[in-house]
Amino acid sequence: MTEEGLIMRVIQTALMLCVASTQLCNAAGLERRNIDTDFLFADGMVVDLGVGSVSPSFTASQGGAFSFEPGKNIAPSFSVITGNFKAAINDNLDLGFWHTNSGNGVHVDYGAVTGPGMTGAFNSTFTAVTNSAQIKADVSIPTTMFAARYSINENLSLIGGLKYVDVSGGQLMLPSELGVADPAAPGVGDAFIDTTSVWNLGSKSGTGTVLGVAYEIPEIALRVSLVAEGDIALSIPTTTGGGAAANGESTASIGDATTLSFQTGIAENTLLFGSVRQSNWADNQVSVPTAAGLAQITSFEDGENFSIGIGRKFSDKLSASLSYYFSDGDGNGASELSPQGETKTISLGTKYSLNEGTDLSFGLSQSERGDATTGNFTAKLSGSSVTSIGVKLTHRY
Repeated sequence: MTEEGLIMRVIQTALMLCVASTQLCNAAGLERRNIDTDFLFADGMVVDLGVGSVSPSFTASQGGAFSFEPGKNIAPSFSVITGNFKAAINDNLDLGFWHTNSGNGVHVDYGAVTGPGMTGAFNSTFTAVTNSAQIKADVSIPTTMFAARYSINENLSLIGGLKYVDVSGGQLMLPSELGVADPAAPGVGDAFIDTTSVWNLGSKSGTGTVLGVAYEIPEIALRVSLVAEGDIALSIPTTTGGGAAANGESTASIGDATTLSFQTGIAENTLLFGSVRQSNWADNQVSVPTAAGLAQITSFEDGENFSIGIGRKFSDKLSASLSYYFSDGDGNGASELSPQGETKTISLGTKYSLNEGTDLSFGLSQSERGDATTGNFTAKLSGSSVTSIGVKLTHRY
């Protein structure tokens, strides 16, 4: 590598360290923090540890016959912890480990949902009443990746690895009539609320492939990479807590995805970067066991998102980045577990070198979520937003 190429590699590494610290919660379906293979391109041995806080602001208002607690934030805050380790085995082979405690999951709490109910003899006469039930979901799915990068030459390299996800418990609470007919009330579907059904999730894990290819021109810090993630099907042991729920297995899948990313030097100490990601969620819904069989409780759509940004090294100590993210989605018929339309996000990242081998990065993102109306209970959401902050410590050996 030429001296100019080496300088550009150092600049590239410095800038991408602060860029990564802003990537906290931009995703489709159950995704929270997508896997990242950029760390495999760092020189030598590198250890990263990052901590982020994600603070959504989502409020549901009445749509149709169902009403929701006024002013309640239905999406509580959560934290994201991410770490990775990368070692150069020789001039051609790098091995890496990447983990996050919140790769996929859902955490929503609508509180009490009030709507029409029925009592009496359903096969003859009935009395209309007003009942209430809970809509709540709390499931975290950590993600771990083991990956290798093999450099064929200075320009071309291959990426291969395994992605491991793990469900270690969780709970879903939904009105009993969601998506199924109550055997005790023939002909009554999801237009009525009887009571709350509760599903308690057990433990289940699964593994998928990670395959990629990258092309680089080190002299100008150019890198274009294409990474494909395989889907992961999960059958999760489930016990009932009441209502129309039944013991059995809930089914869920982590959708397959393809990410095309690029970066290139465009001026001295300046880097342009971006990505396009497509993820398959329409074929990867969540279903839960009921007395009448499996009932699908989500209406996820395929996701497509774009990002573009610029990074600048101001001195040997300080670098910064600014990026814009956009994902599609009209919000009509959205899942109660992911009630949002399109996403627009502005992110700022900064990196400060504490010494020759240690860097501290900070990230801040402000995300605006488009209006949505959910598919089952016509909850209307507008003015939704997510604020994310993160800090990351990097040490190079």
